[in-house]
Amino acid sequence: MDKRKKILLTGTVALIIILVLIRGPLLRLYFSGKTKQLEARYSLIVSYEKLKIYGIAGVNIQGLTIYPKGGDTLFSADYVKLKMNPLKLLFLTPDIRRLDVKNMSIRFIKSDSTSNFDFLYKETKIQS
Repeated sequence: MDKRKKILLTGTVALIIILVLIRGPLLRLYFSGKTKQLEARYSLIVSYEKLKIYGIAGVNIQGLTIYPKGGDTLFSADYVKLKMNPLKLLFLTPDIRRLDVKNMSIRFIKSDSTSNFDFLYKETKIQS
């Protein structure tokens, strides 16, 4: 094996190892960005207790709660487990293969003219 191939192989292996080691912080950064987009666009608050990666392309979310600002809880789950397609995940296009949820609750509450699901019908403009 010539020197050029050795350097290329070593660099590729090193890059894969680095990506595997920092995938947890990358996932939290990505998830944080997506939740901020939801919060800005639909006036929702998304919170969770714990976010972890398992296996090559799995994500565990514990204590997931979604509710509108100033409103009652719309969605809650004690545990959400996602299994995604690893190949599509490499290209940053998540494709969910399996979804397991424990103790999920969805509550649509309407009292007078306000509800916790109004965001489904009207979109809040994103402020720049």
